[in-house]
Amino acid sequence: MYAEVPVAMPGEPESITGTAASDSSVDTDTRTAWVIRIEQKLLELYNRSQPWTDKNFSVNTLAVLIHEPVHHLRYYFSQHLKVSFPAYRNKLRVDHAKILLEDDKHRHLSVEGIGALAGFSSKSSFFAVFRQFTGLTPAQYLETKNHETGFSAK
Repeated sequence: MYAEVPVAMPGEPESITGTAASDSSVDTDTRTAWVIRIEQKLLELYNRSQPWTDKNFSVNTLAVLIHEPVHHLRYYFSQHLKVSFPAYRNKLRVDHAKILLEDDKHRHLSVEGIGALAGFSSKSSFFAVFRQFTGLTPAQYLETKNHETGFSAK
């Protein structure tokens, strides 16, 4: 279900050693190989688990889970994806929260409960991050989806 979570965004990163990508001495195949390796490991991990739902999920945790050095992951996020790890993690959490909000089997949960299941440590952080990514509060998002599908909230 989470294989669709984007692990890469377009862009030409610098090499893992810090040499500029435009430098002809950079081995493009090596650079591409490490990006592909990390992306494959991320997809494999996300297909078997949802580590971002742990409120303590960090780049260090991710490094352990996929057996990659932390500095490689930091470089991957900052130079290849052009995003910080916390922003990446928050995007995964918001996407997960949206799925939970739309899932009938979670309708009994409060919006705050959905945030906790998605990995947010507080109601305020959930609402702030959710609004940052969607432009809506979780309740507004749910109302919009309910209106689109014709479902009437209780």
